[in-house]
Amino acid sequence: MKQEHILSVLYDLTIVIGGENKVEPLVSKFIQKLMFHTGYSVGIYFSLQSSDKEPEQQTYRITSMIGGNASLPKIGYVISFPAEFAQRVLVNPDLSDFCAGCSLTRNSIWLPAAHEGGVLLLAPEVLTPEMPVTQMFYPVMRNFAKAIRLCRINEDHLAELKNEVQQATETIRAEKNKFLQLLLSMPDAVYITDNRGIIEIANPGTEDVFGYTIDEILGHSVEELVPENNRAGHAAQVENYLRSPVSRTMAEGRRLSARKKNGEIFPVSISLNPVMVGTEQKVIVSVRDMTEYENLMRQFQQAQKMEALGTLIGGFAHDFNNLLTSITANTFFAKELVSDNKKAVELIDSIEQRGFDAAEMIRQLLAFSRNEEIKMKEVQLTALVRESLKLHSTAIPSFIEFNTEITNDDLCINGNPIQLQQVLLNLLNNARDAVLDAAKKEIRLTLQPIEANANLRKHNPKFTFPHYACITLTDSGHGIAEHVLQKIFDPFFTTKPVGKGTGLGLAMAFGTIESHQGVIEVGSVVGKGTTFKIYLPISQR
Repeated sequence: MKQEHILSVLYDLTIVIGGENKVEPLVSKFIQKLMFHTGYSVGIYFSLQSSDKEPEQQTYRITSMIGGNASLPKIGYVISFPAEFAQRVLVNPDLSDFCAGCSLTRNSIWLPAAHEGGVLLLAPEVLTPEMPVTQMFYPVMRNFAKAIRLCRINEDHLAELKNEVQQATETIRAEKNKFLQLLLSMPDAVYITDNRGIIEIANPGTEDVFGYTIDEILGHSVEELVPENNRAGHAAQVENYLRSPVSRTMAEGRRLSARKKNGEIFPVSISLNPVMVGTEQKVIVSVRDMTEYENLMRQFQQAQKMEALGTLIGGFAHDFNNLLTSITANTFFAKELVSDNKKAVELIDSIEQRGFDAAEMIRQLLAFSRNEEIKMKEVQLTALVRESLKLHSTAIPSFIEFNTEITNDDLCINGNPIQLQQVLLNLLNNARDAVLDAAKKEIRLTLQPIEANANLRKHNPKFTFPHYACITLTDSGHGIAEHVLQKIFDPFFTTKPVGKGTGLGLAMAFGTIESHQGVIEVGSVVGKGTTFKIYLPISQR
């Protein structure tokens, strides 16, 4: 073999050795090149397994084979070769233990790969490589063995890396699942925006709070959730926040509002949490609907006012009633003295009536005082409402359209019939006054049983009983402005002219319904009318 050919063979094999980083393709390509350059038709790679107890023997296992036929052992076959197999190139070695009677084993060459194993080349025809050719294999096989070790180290390292990556991926996936489960379980609206305010992720709570489906809101700007009159200022706030983003609650100390899909404006609390995703700035936004909280706060404040009023009344009502008793008694005696003076009697009657009015006011105030015991008994509410409507129907002029829808069910409650009749009278009188100068003069009263379902309980935690009787009274008056609506249950608050109202009717109604473990609610739209709803727990017989 010419020297140029030998150098070409060495170069070709060296390219294969240096071009692979995995054992299997390295061995396969190396054997193919050896077979191509030497003319052998079969190439088998034996990997060294371990030394037997006898030092003369080494255990090998077939791990790769190219060519061959059915007479040859298969991949995985284990055999022991003499120690000389690990030391030098062997031409036509004794392979009787490997494949006795195989014609291929008569023309062979063994190329040791140091401590890694060796390559056995077989051919049916006689091939006797020149000694320089066999000698040239020593450095090539040493490099081949080194390459196998490096590939094995590389594969082990890659396996470790793969395992680490897999563990890291599983950890990230588990954390992601925890985050998603947390996101999905939160009742608040939680969404993630980019640095332009575009919503990228949203939880189901966003649907409940804003009324948009997740598909409708993804890819849209948060500006759509901001009331129109606040959008200009909101854009500037977002820009300022992104300059130095920190976790915080927005606008602490002042009321924030958001806009639902249907255009409704409602109070909210907003928390911002910036996060870096790679090199991109994201913001996790949590929005809580504060409507229920504000309602509860108003109810709590109202209860505090009632409690304070009760304490105040308990202190002076007794003494004040004594004064009124003295006044009314003296008016009686005064009338006896001037009975022949008609004008004087009329004036005294007027004074006496004012005294009775003052006594009635004190009686109403005492309804809030803890010192007055409220006597409860079983009340057929359906019959009570029908009877009350008959008694009070004369108070509603005929030019006012008055419609009723009363259930035929016997709704039994535990209550005070006198107080409940007083509540109905106050509400009917207010409804009558509200429609007197309205274009459409209509009052509607209904009584129906309802079930306190999850939505009702979520709306107001005071619904602690399973079933309620609901009295709804609606008028078509001018409605009540929002800032007035928040005060209508306050004692002595009234929008009526002086002398037309004491401001105690609705305050008394609130206290009465509270004492009955019920709920009273009011809703109003300016220009359309007002609706009062009274919920009283139905007795469980």
